[in-house]
Amino acid sequence: MIVNLVAFGIALLAVFVFEVIKRPRLTVELHDDRYQVIDAIKDVRQAALMVRLKTINRPIYKNWIQRNTATNCRSRITIVDDVGKILQKDIATKWTARRTPFTLFPGPYYNIPTYIIDDNLVEVCDRLDIYANYCGEELSVAQKVEGDANCYLFTGESYRSNNQYRLPKYRIPQGEYILEIFIEGDNAKSPNKKYKLRNQGQNKEGLTLDLC
Repeated sequence: MIVNLVAFGIALLAVFVFEVIKRPRLTVELHDDRYQVIDAIKDVRQAALMVRLKTINRPIYKNWIQRNTATNCRSRITIVDDVGKILQKDIATKWTARRTPFTLFPGPYYNIPTYIIDDNLVEVCDRLDIYANYCGEELSVAQKVEGDANCYLFTGESYRSNNQYRLPKYRIPQGEYILEIFIEGDNAKSPNKKYKLRNQGQNKEGLTLDLC
């Protein structure tokens, strides 16, 4: 009887330890290809620059045990200026893997298509399940449009803007800032990371993101 109880206890402990080992392990990293140029389209939009970070659910050594998926993950981005004032707090920005939240309809005239915002897609743009692998998932952070001194955090809600995704509520003026970020999911949370966000001049290249 005692032997059976001990064996049962060891089995329960093994299951518990195994599940702890398999928990998602999220990290935020500086994307090697973090600058994405968005080309200009005549009479529609100016050229712009998007900066991105990357989130990895790091596998267990050589993936010999499959780590669990981190579910419903969203960013928590806070922007702090050089005197400690918080400009933006706990903002969830768009995952690159999420599709653009437009629904395309045939136009009534000359077959010109009409793009309609899909509210359901807007709501999920900032949330994503992250599987265990070494590639990770890209996270849009901010966009700077050529000729604009400001930059703007880029969220799913940004697609509601009629000014090339620039919502005033997410505006960041010229200056140097600390970008604090962690990723939070239903079953995981990354450590806090800090980066230096610079927004200088009116050229799109004035937007940079580097390690502190």
